Amino acid sequence: MDSEKSDGSHMSFSMKMHGVYCTACVAVLTKTLLSRKGIHSVKVSPQFDEVQVEYATDAFGSNEIEKIVKSAIADSLMPHTTDTELSSMDPVCQMPVHIDDKQPHSDFDGTRYYFCSKSCKDAFDEKPESFIGSAQ
Repeated sequence: MDSEKSDGSHMSFSMKMHGVYCTACVAVLTKTLLSRKGIHSVKVSPQFDEVQVEYATDAFGSNEIEKIVKSAIADSLMPHTTDTELSSMDPVCQMPVHIDDKQPHSDFDGTRYYFCSKSCKDAFDEKPESFIGSAQ
């Protein structure tokens, strides 16, 4: 359920979100919201499926901030997929990702691994052996 709290000049808005689990999605959501004038802070909690936004009361109404947050969540989702014929599992964050050479990927020990983001690819490239057991 969505909730709001006010201290007069600032309002705190929180809502449930779904699908924002990987580091890259969280970073994009946070950056997108913080780029809006009037939004002062953003806390994304993937483990609780929640986003909290503190904003200036003179910048947005409660209906407007809800639409902004929902739109930012939708825009932040990386091109993950649930189509098992066209997907692979990111060995770092365990998100399903498209098998597409446009996706970040690395070849290791004769196998190509696909990633949801450059940050997951970079983590894998540093020490691939630590992630191989979790890849599918």
